[in-house]
Amino acid sequence: MKYWLIVTGLIFLTACVDKESETPTEKPKAGGEIEANDLETKVALKIKSQLNITAADKFDSTWYKQDLNGDGQDDYLITVNQLDRALNEALAKDKVEKMQEVGYMGYYNHFFFVDGASEEVSDGIVVPSSPMFKLVLAFDKILGTDQTDFYVDYRVRNMQRRKFYTIQQAQPREVCQAVIFDRFGTENTVAYDVRIEKGTMNDFNDIVEYEAQLEEMIVPNLDSTYYYSPTIIPSDKEFRRWHYSPNARKYYTIPK
Repeated sequence: MKYWLIVTGLIFLTACVDKESETPTEKPKAGGEIEANDLETKVALKIKSQLNITAADKFDSTWYKQDLNGDGQDDYLITVNQLDRALNEALAKDKVEKMQEVGYMGYYNHFFFVDGASEEVSDGIVVPSSPMFKLVLAFDKILGTDQTDFYVDYRVRNMQRRKFYTIQQAQPREVCQAVIFDRFGTENTVAYDVRIEKGTMNDFNDIVEYEAQLEEMIVPNLDSTYYYSPTIIPSDKEFRRWHYSPNARKYYTIPK
């Protein structure tokens, strides 16, 4: 598989604030195409209201479906990318050149959760990142329970990170995050192969980062790194291991 830390006591712990994936769809599907219904309208209104999207604004959205709370009903995750707004705001503030240098970094990537049974749409969660790279979402048994969880990959300049989430009380809850690679496109690239493994501290799965390398490729400049998805070459050298705390409801690591 190719992929890519605050507690006190007798030992010091650091808090951390892959892989069956559903195919994304441009709008929800269950078997065949869903007929026009209130769910799509409700979601669209929620997105436009929370993100202050007007009729003149362009945005990109992708729907994913999966039973995420174990009730037998398909739930939905909708990613929203507002690259067009990022470009327009940079132009309006006469900061195009400056914003280009940081990949238009800002609050332009969000995702929304829809409970399939109640059709309630939760408040969108912002993932501060570059809108030049759309959020990449995938499902997995991260905690190792009967419930399916998910993670979201995003880019900050030439670094790719991953946030891990589970659904608790009908809301997405972030439980950990990890670096997939950094300094991509330079001679000092670092990369990690992130794996979900059987827990070593309790019955919950561990999240483990192994040292890795990126495939060699020619990248014209740092501005173009958003258009490349380099292959991660894994190793068996463990870099860091995360353990889940059911009390804190998040992952932590024990410094070596």
